[in-house]
Amino acid sequence: MDTATDNPDTTDMLSDLAEFDKLSAIRDQMREQMKELEERRSAIESRLTDAFALAGVQNMNVHGATFYRNMRSFVSVKPEHRWDIIEEARKLELDDLITLQPQRFSSWCQEWLDNPKNNKQLPEALRDKVNVYEKISIGIRRG
Repeated sequence: MDTATDNPDTTDMLSDLAEFDKLSAIRDQMREQMKELEERRSAIESRLTDAFALAGVQNMNVHGATFYRNMRSFVSVKPEHRWDIIEEARKLELDDLITLQPQRFSSWCQEWLDNPKNNKQLPEALRDKVNVYEKISIGIRRG
């Protein structure tokens, strides 16, 4: 047993890596199929919303399901008015609506931790107020 492939632990790792690679390829194919499916579905949905509006129809029952035209409004704050909106929310006693954007905060923390001058530590004021953990995964590069 003088080669890496003769070692039982290495053989298990090679087997796991082969399966990991295969599953990753299947996942990538499924993502591509899902993207195509969503594009087709979106085109049909667009045609249907127009057709419902033109026909003056609010809903239709087909094959035991009710299909209906749904309209929702989405609001976002213009970046230059962010602090004005926060202040107005406080005046209206809507403090519970003021939220921290988790992904942006996480990115900021990661940049801070990656900066060598910070000794891999967050500012002292944050240290006991946040959880920091690492997730380790296996990446694949092809080519």
